[in-house]
Amino acid sequence: MGEPIAEVGYLAGICGHDGTVWVKLVADGNGYLKVTLPYEEALGARVYNFDGANWRKSNLLWGYNALLDVNLGGTATGTSYFASTSAIPAGEIWIVQGASLRNQTRNVTAVTIYAARASGAYLVLADKRPLAQYDAAYFVGATPFMTGDVIWVAMAGTVAGDVIWANVAGYKMKVNM
Repeated sequence: MGEPIAEVGYLAGICGHDGTVWVKLVADGNGYLKVTLPYEEALGARVYNFDGANWRKSNLLWGYNALLDVNLGGTATGTSYFASTSAIPAGEIWIVQGASLRNQTRNVTAVTIYAARASGAYLVLADKRPLAQYDAAYFVGATPFMTGDVIWVAMAGTVAGDVIWANVAGYKMKVNM
């Protein structure tokens, strides 16, 4: 007992099954088992996943890949103001953690922050009627959006020249490995 595996004759031929074939286990000079697989395979599900053809770096279930910070503000040109993010690209999920909309110039009759889902459904994140100058309609949470979804801000009761502040913030995740 306590002897390194390499020095114990009857254990020198020990094998392990890798799921397909039996392979001989190898010990280093200190008697510790050696990892003879590529690091990607040895790490398995901890850092890498097998996609059926290759070992690839895993993405966390809700893993951060990039900051989401979209300025949708601008200047009103008429009695309403609309602005939107681009459609969420293929291979990404956006987690919207906050969105806000306000008029810096005057009171308005209504503001809405919503998402147009790729499925055709709409999801209202915030709605406020009426809204005082400098007051904001805002959303705080952690809502996932997928490929093709678009986040919109809308304001009714504006006048041309009104200064609108609007932002969407959160983070982006890659879903393709």
